[in-house]
Amino acid sequence: IEVLGLPKDGKDALKLLNYRAPTGSQGCVGDFAMIAYFVLKQRCPKEGTLTIEQVNTILDSVANNNALKKRDIVKKSLLKLIVQSTALEQKWLIRMIIKDMKLGISQQSVFSIFHPDAIELHNVTTDLEKVCRQLHDPSVSLSNISIMLFSAFKPMLASIANIQHVEKQMHNQSFYIETKLDGERMQMHKDGDVYKY
Repeated sequence: IEVLGLPKDGKDALKLLNYRAPTGSQGCVGDFAMIAYFVLKQRCPKEGTLTIEQVNTILDSVANNNALKKRDIVKKSLLKLIVQSTALEQKWLIRMIIKDMKLGISQQSVFSIFHPDAIELHNVTTDLEKVCRQLHDPSVSLSNISIMLFSAFKPMLASIANIQHVEKQMHNQSFYIETKLDGERMQMHKDGDVYKY
């Protein structure tokens, strides 16, 4: 709303803010991307000028600057997307960003068609680019899925264990236990004096 310069109490701003409320018009209740499409349709060019690489660069800028709380740069990047892409392109970008594609198929279905090991690699690395690069040939098996330094991974969920059983399983060797706290998990990787989190 702010990036588009819409009045906060204007008709289109209210459509975006209340996208979950039934209106009886287009039948897209709860579909933010579709509501945004109708709001953007009259404000966007008929043909987009951005390449996939440019869109990816802009989205990276949005993500990085949002993490750094640089709102002005985020707004400029979003405005660049809006003025250089069609409403239809933006509808699909919004769906990708909010991870609600509304395709009727799951992420697992796509992964299993792409490569038999794709789900497992993505579960470990959470890196779609790495999955596509390493598993582009379905006839090649991924023999060793491993966690790598400076590469994010999804920790597996663990159940509560009895400490006596753990000691026995570790054959009385030294080991470390992470205290489980409520809230978000954070990963930090360290290699010498280089830290990344």
